[in-house]
Amino acid sequence: MGNSTYFSISEAAELLNVTPMTLRNWEKSGKLLSKRDASNRYRKYPAEKILELKSKTHETATLEVPTAKVLDARGLRFVVRQLSKAYRDSKGGSLLERFEEISKLIFTKLYAEGTHRSGGERAFSVHNGESDEATYTRINELYHKALELVPANDAKAIADLKKDPQAIATCVKILSQYDLRKVPTDIKGFIYEELIKNTFDKTENQQFFTPRTVVQFMVEIGNVAKADTIIDPACGSGGFLISSLPYLKKNARLTGLEIDPMMAWISQMNLVMNGYREGNVACLEGNGSLSHSPALADVAPENSVDLILTNPPFGSDFSDATELSKFVLGRGKKNRRRGVLFIERCLDWLKPGGRLCIVIDDGVLNGDGNTDTRNLILRKSVVEAVVSLPETAFMPYATVKASILVLSKKESKETVQGEIFMAMADNVGRKPNGDPLYSLEKNDAGEPVLVNDLPQILKAWNEYQTNQNLVQTDKVFLADLSDTDEAARLDLPFYHPMRHAARQALEMAKYKMYRLGELVTIRNTSAVPALQDPDEKWRFIGLADITSKTGKYSVEELLGSQMKSSVKLFRAGDVLFSKMRPELQKCCYISDDEEEGYTSAENIVLTIRDDNSLDLSERPEVLGEYLSLILRSELGLGQILHQITGVGRPRIGAKTLLNMQIPLPSLDEQKAIIDKHNEAWQKHLSLKEKGEKLLMESQRIVDIFYASTIDELVTR
Repeated sequence: MGNSTYFSISEAAELLNVTPMTLRNWEKSGKLLSKRDASNRYRKYPAEKILELKSKTHETATLEVPTAKVLDARGLRFVVRQLSKAYRDSKGGSLLERFEEISKLIFTKLYAEGTHRSGGERAFSVHNGESDEATYTRINELYHKALELVPANDAKAIADLKKDPQAIATCVKILSQYDLRKVPTDIKGFIYEELIKNTFDKTENQQFFTPRTVVQFMVEIGNVAKADTIIDPACGSGGFLISSLPYLKKNARLTGLEIDPMMAWISQMNLVMNGYREGNVACLEGNGSLSHSPALADVAPENSVDLILTNPPFGSDFSDATELSKFVLGRGKKNRRRGVLFIERCLDWLKPGGRLCIVIDDGVLNGDGNTDTRNLILRKSVVEAVVSLPETAFMPYATVKASILVLSKKESKETVQGEIFMAMADNVGRKPNGDPLYSLEKNDAGEPVLVNDLPQILKAWNEYQTNQNLVQTDKVFLADLSDTDEAARLDLPFYHPMRHAARQALEMAKYKMYRLGELVTIRNTSAVPALQDPDEKWRFIGLADITSKTGKYSVEELLGSQMKSSVKLFRAGDVLFSKMRPELQKCCYISDDEEEGYTSAENIVLTIRDDNSLDLSERPEVLGEYLSLILRSELGLGQILHQITGVGRPRIGAKTLLNMQIPLPSLDEQKAIIDKHNEAWQKHLSLKEKGEKLLMESQRIVDIFYASTIDELVTR
């Protein structure tokens, strides 16, 4: 077949639900033939043959292929890759062009399934003896019929399917194998997410997907069911709009605003394919939702909206001088972060009492440069909740520390700011590479459960809203702004219970206090091994070599050529403190018998001060091991938690660290504290060893059972 596309061995095995070894065995028996890729000699299999094997239900027992043509998440991911490959192997085109064309075909396929009684399903297929050109013409006509369902859109890109008959014929063959009507709504959204993740060029508008767990949480905490008008002013593919549909009350109105024509069309299409034709997705030219144009005023008038759900492109600057001057937060500025301006714009759109649920980077909540933003927020609205998200929430698109901010617009100047519901989500069901993060648990349907803290946070929120009672922990608590001024911080660490506990402990401490800077100095001897001695081995301690909370570390030996960045010298008796993500409590004491080496520049190297200018009686005596304990304890972390800064890779400054207060008992008491810590650590190791032995014993029991069962079957 001249127009065939090919599957790699892993792709073919995944689609057929067999192992690569099984495919090799089929080759040996002559059941399946492969070709060798000319560039790398890897096996590749004709797509037509693989799809034919998958469709043969009488071979199900051999191939382990389910008869139902319904896709799960893994299957969808596979199909999307093959659709993209079909275009790449034909006329190619940019990543963005592939994304657009595949979106059109999926839309057409969904339309065809919805018109199956009039032959729609038959129409979306490759007919016997039909040329690729004829298939293209017919599918393009079907696409135009589907377009009649979607409200008028200005995007010229959607007028026709791209003239690539070979790619379209291949894609139709692939898609016609499956019934997308039976795919759950959230999996349909996954199709578009997978397309963008693999093929979409992120532009200055920063279009990327909000994780569905975060979207679902915001839809529920926003209480869609009580809103008459709901908008997303940066709607992308329509995730917030689609997720709102099950909660939407009768006659409620959904509106999406989007600056990218193709994404606006996809969002509108997504609504239509989910049975909602009343909503409107407006494609805005120029500055999009941040403009003050008459067209925008018609779509979203000020003081007209009940609920706004959005994750705006907060990581880029807005610099249109004319438009900036129309913002309170933009006047007199050369540029301003888009996320900041989105907050002001959203508050303008809301009715008095209307609510905003927005994802925003933590720099808005704690940065000195955003004091005016927080002033405006507190002046115009009541802050209801702040939910801190993990850094992995938006990976692999972006590495950013962000929070969900829930506001309600003040109904009058007299409206009082009450306590703020604060919560910390360590996980939102997502790995750093964007794949789902599952626990070992399974739900009632036998499906794996995501590692996701948001449902428990939502449960705590609902209980608090119902009876104004909250069981407070270090993950969920209430923050009181009554003792702060108008420029109050709004980030979770500033109000964390650990900070309050540390402050109380220091006030009640029975020992003399010293600033850390009075006890230590910073060792700043640096080197660049790759330049200075690339062929020698260097002793090295990286951040990954220090275990959180325990003070334990390991030393690697690396060739200088492997260490291209600057590193810092450490010696026996020093203390290493991680200035990056200090909340992980990575701090260790370099033992007295350790040889000197080097550590990551992200570690601050502290060495005990030896100030000969002081009399021995005045010189504070401190043990490095004791100091390490205090620095990684809650007493230490509680003092600096609110001073960690940075959006992408949060850090603590050396100056801030040296201002930490250290209670200093006598040397004998310091040694006693160290001994207690070491005793606790030994108990931990002992229990861990016992647990490992029990696991081994339990496995041995199971192995004996299976061995005896097999033996019994054989001997009988």
